[in-house]
Amino acid sequence: TASELYSLHSYRTDLSRACSLLTKHPMLIEQLLALHPQYDLRRYFLLEQSCRAYFTYLQLSNTSTYEKKSNNNDDASNVLVTLRLLRVLVRYP
Repeated sequence: TASELYSLHSYRTDLSRACSLLTKHPMLIEQLLALHPQYDLRRYFLLEQSCRAYFTYLQLSNTSTYEKKSNNNDDASNVLVTLRLLRVLVRYP
């Protein structure tokens, strides 16, 4: 698509600016750009697994709150886990 072509062009430009030696070897730039989709897949896989674990934790903690009457510890724990997930999502965009 047009947005993918634009992002590839901007990546190519950024790489050329970051390392002037790459402008002399355009094949190296193309090889680096070929690795980019694999990197994205791995990064999104890890984020997806983090979110899945988060929702599983919330689901399990909700079923255990019916068995217990003290929700203060569970609420604090849920807030802590939510903040940790948000930190992961912000730190590794």
